[in-house]
Parts: sequence; C-alpha cells; structure tokens
Amino acid sequence: MRLLQQLTIIFIFLYSLGLKAKAEELFIVRQRLQNATTELQCFYNGPQDKSVGLAWILPAGVRRANESHQRWKHKSSESFIRGHFEYYGTVWDSTNSMHVKNNILPPVLDERWNEFNEVQTAPNENFQLLSRFTTNRLHLSILAKNDAQIALQTGDSAHTSISYLITLDPSYQTPGSLNLELCPGGVSRERSSHRCSLLTKTDSRDSASLLKNGKEWTHFTISIEEEHSLAHRIKMIDSTSGKILLDYRKQPAYHRLPSGISVRTLDSTGSWKIHAYRVVIHNAKEDGEGFNVNEVSKPTNSCLHIHYFFRAGFGKALVRTKDGSVTIELEPTNGKWRHAIIRAPMNPPSDYLHFIPPFGPHLHFVDTVFAINQPFRVCGEEEFFTSKIVLPEGTDPTNTVCQTISSEADEQYAAVHGTIFTEKNKNNDCPRNTFGKYCNITCGSVMSDKSCQSKVQCDKAICTCLPGYMPTNKWETTCSTVTAEQATIAPQQTESPFLAVEDEDISINKQSSEEYIDSEAEYTQESREQNRSYVIWWIVGITCSCRAATVNLHLGRAYGIAD
Repeated sequence: MRLLQQLTIIFIFLYSLGLKAKAEELFIVRQRLQNATTELQCFYNGPQDKSVGLAWILPAGVRRANESHQRWKHKSSESFIRGHFEYYGTVWDSTNSMHVKNNILPPVLDERWNEFNEVQTAPNENFQLLSRFTTNRLHLSILAKNDAQIALQTGDSAHTSISYLITLDPSYQTPGSLNLELCPGGVSRERSSHRCSLLTKTDSRDSASLLKNGKEWTHFTISIEEEHSLAHRIKMIDSTSGKILLDYRKQPAYHRLPSGISVRTLDSTGSWKIHAYRVVIHNAKEDGEGFNVNEVSKPTNSCLHIHYFFRAGFGKALVRTKDGSVTIELEPTNGKWRHAIIRAPMNPPSDYLHFIPPFGPHLHFVDTVFAINQPFRVCGEEEFFTSKIVLPEGTDPTNTVCQTISSEADEQYAAVHGTIFTEKNKNNDCPRNTFGKYCNITCGSVMSDKSCQSKVQCDKAICTCLPGYMPTNKWETTCSTVTAEQATIAPQQTESPFLAVEDEDISINKQSSEEYIDSEAEYTQESREQNRSYVIWWIVGITCSCRAATVNLHLGRAYGIAD
C-alpha cells in the first residue's frame, strides 16, 4: 500500500471502439458561389496521429484564384485549446532549413507541406529563383509533365553565372531520363542557343517517368558537397522511394559551390515547392537541460502537436512536465520526421513542458541528432485537415484532383467528376446537415454557405449530393430538397464556426501558429460511436509524493506518434 501511495497514479483512457483506428477518408466538396466562382475544399479525415499534406492538381489551363488550408476540430469550442507555445533555452539553434550545415534532415511530407510557397512556371520562360541556400541538402516537390529544369547557380542568376543544370524527363529522350550539365557562362535563355556541356545522363530501365507524367506531385532530394581535391559531388534521390537517380563527381571543379536554386519548364507548365521551414536543432552542448515550452491559454490538460527528428543510438529524448509527474520518452524516427501528439496536465501561465534532448561532449562533432520543427501548435480533439481553393468565374472544375502528401508509396486521390451518382449511397445514411464517413462534419462549419443543398461531395469514384438531398438537372448548383424517407435530421448550426486566433508570439518562436476552427456540431450517440478514434489521453489523476512516471512512446500507435 505504501508503495502504491508513493507512485504517481496515471490513468490512460483509450478513446476507441473495438481497438480499431479510425479509417482514413479523402474527398472534395464542391460549391458554386453567388458570384459564379467555384469553391473546392479537400477533406482529409483520419487517425489523429497521422499527418498528411493536401495538394491540388488542376486540369490544363485552369488557374485557381486563391488557396488556404486549415485544421478543424469536430467538437464544442468550450473545450477548445487556445494559445501558443514559447520556448526558451541556450543550447538550441533556431534557423531556417536552407541554412543548416551538414544537413541530414529528411523531406517534409506531411501537413506542413501546405505551408511552403508554391512557384508556377509557364512553358519556356526564364528561370525563377526558388531560394538562396548555404545548406548542402535541398528537398523540393514538382508537378510537371516533362522537361523540368533545375539550375544550381553560383551567382544571382542562372542565366549569367556558372550553373549546374538538371533536366528531368527531357521530351526528346526516353521517359525516366535525367541529364546533368555544366553551364560555365550560365544557362541560355533561348532553347536554340545551347552553351552547356553534358556531364552525365541516366535512363530508366523501365521507362517510368520520373515526374509521373504530371499526374501527381513528385518529391526529390538534391545534395551538393565539396570533397577533397576540388571535387564537387552532386546527388539526386527520389524522396519517397529513396532511389538514387544521380550520383556524379566533378573533378576538378575550380568554381565555388552553388548558392541558389532556380527552376523552369520547357514544354509544360510546372508547379514547384522548396521545403524551407524553421527548425530548432540541439547543438549537443551540456550548458543546459533542454528547453521549456510554455502554454498561453487556460486548459487543464495541454495538447501539443510536434514534428520531430531523432536519430537512434544517441541516448534518450524526453518530454517532462514542470512538476516531474509525467515523463514521456520520444522514440527514434528512423530517418523521417515523426508527428507526435503530447497531452499532459498544465496549469498556465507558469506551467510548461520541458524538452530534454540527448546531449554530451561525444555529440559535438556529430551531424544533427535531434530537431523539432517550428512553430509549435496546440491541438484539440478529433481534428481533420482541409485545403480550399477558389476557381474563377466560368471555370469548369471537372477533373480537378486532390492528392495526399505523405511518405507512403501510394498516395490517396479524390476528383471532381462531370456526372453525378443518382442512386442512394452510403453517405446518405448520415443525418441531414452532416456528412463524411463518420457523419461528424457539418455543412455550415467549414464552407462559405451553411446550406447542404448547394454542395456536392466527390471521392475517387463518384460525385453525390450530400445526405438528405438528391440530384436535379441543375445538380452542379443545387440539389433537391430532403426526401421524405430522410427522417433523421441533425441540429442546425446557429453560430459561425469558432476561430481561435492565437496571441502574437513574442518569444524566439516568431512564426504565427496555425489557426484552428471549431465546428460546434452536436452528434447523435450513433455518430459519436462511429467517430471514436485510436487516441491515447494522458490523464494524471492523483499525484502523491516522490516518483514520476515515465512513459515510452512506441511506434506511433499507443501514444499518438505517427511513423
């Protein structure tokens, strides 16, 4: 009994049904607005411990007016966590990923991907600068059919300075080809005037397009290093599969290493994203015990989203509450970023979460061992992620595709179709004013118009009117009123969605955190049962004297960490 009194009592509540994780769903909701523009919103609703990005693939000639992304939560704003997190510490380097020395950080293939700036290139235009860099490793994402050119330049312009030129899927070669050229006087603006010399080229054995024929986003990693004897080594890898596409040494190389990356497309349009983000890297010194993350809000249990990188074999990385009652051990991430949801009791504003990374003299000359992405984000319960675009007046949205962005080999897709499914389908089993596989999203919570009647839901296979409505001849703008057989009606939402705007962050973490939306939906008991997901809550009930509890987060399953 005495031993039990000395231990911290921790209750782990498994919020699930049948010990099964909530299945993933991806779909697009389309709506014609009053000004004749079309709003498309892509929904990813899945396990809470999984983080994916959402990307759009538009038909040829279609341009979007704007794009935004949001993280929403299903339940009432009364339990919604507002605020931001600040960190303090002297043993951490806060920097941009484009300036990390000896960079071994992996590509960002999760919802943070949506935050990267997107650059559009028209056929056969001049190079556009993506970024300056001092790092030795770059990650970029490309959407283009062929002839995607990447210039690694030593000066201000790829057209006037010594540059390495990489061409993916040249239209005059077999699909899957890649060329590396050296352009001592810069890359010519005119295709007919070629002043570069071919260094090497590779061909795909199976003639598979590196760019996947422009039908989906592709991701690549480029490393540029200076080796002994004035040699430059350029390496290019498929970020998803890890396949080495190019590994070339230029020796001797009398010019300096590239410091800028520019892009263009020759025979197709292109979309580009460079993976540039804020990151906090531990410098392995022992002049401190980590850093604290303070919460500026009023919840009794804090919830923190983090994406972290941790190499195995270098000790332990821990998260601990201020009073030491809860200690959570972060697992190594196996060369990838990992998404973690950390829930722990806090008493703001003086309370904090304390991050303790591996450190010691033996790590001083080792490449990055532990890193966390900025900014830190608060989280709520049962969240889902969306990306919204608006198409100009008169634009036909047919064949517009939404794609997940992840490190998995096979992505998920949803598309806007030119016809509508006229039969009753599984989505019509939801109460009116709700939709989705778990009937947990309300019409007025996430779209410009509260009415379900003007919305159409599309997945990979079909488009259909939302629950309670049937298609008409004008289904693209409106569906018919509720049918008599729809007896179950969910409560109407009477207020606008709750938007939690975080206070300005005056700490070193200066980037504004993501806004979160609360849908304020009330559910039937049936929909609540369906919507239970595989999430672990840490609830510290009674804290007695002495010992703290240590929890090991295993493989992203039991404690909310995604692989």
